Amino acid sequence: MVAIPKVHPPISIQNDLRPISLLPTVAKVLEGIVKDWLMPPLDPLLDENQFGCRPGRSTTHTLIAVLHKWMKILNKRGSVRAVFIDYRKAFDIITIVF
Repeated sequence: MVAIPKVHPPISIQNDLRPISLLPTVAKVLEGIVKDWLMPPLDPLLDENQFGCRPGRSTTHTLIAVLHKWMKILNKRGSVRAVFIDYRKAFDIITIVF
């Protein structure tokens, strides 16, 4: 793990550093091989609305799909409710790995 500063210069270890895991090159190569082996049989099983970690899909596609669904509901005089949760602080924990 490598601690990356959120602010410059970091003052507090608990609040001003973010742990980032850097993979070795061999692990990256193996990860790519496993992905290429696993994804073709899994791709047809994934939901059409699964946009993360899929080739040819991005956050833009996600936003377009959500807005399209909301607009269809609103055009039928329905109502739309949404909850947006910010998980940023959930990943600000420092872990030390030896």
